[in-house]
Amino acid sequence: MSLEMWMSPLTHRIYVGKTKNGVASSKQDVTAQCINGAIAHLIAINDLEIIVNLDEGRYRVKIEKEPT
Repeated sequence: MSLEMWMSPLTHRIYVGKTKNGVASSKQDVTAQCINGAIAHLIAINDLEIIVNLDEGRYRVKIEKEPT
């Protein structure tokens, strides 16, 4: 068994789990933690506008504080 991280090609959710021969025996959805951690890091380094490269093309992501 090994611990792996993967993205579901059907749902695009990010998982961490134990696998054996490529088959997950247990998994946990960590999508929200990954996204929140990435955004928190970008805010901490004041990088509020980034370019994301995906297979479908390039996207510009802007992080803005929501008005209170």
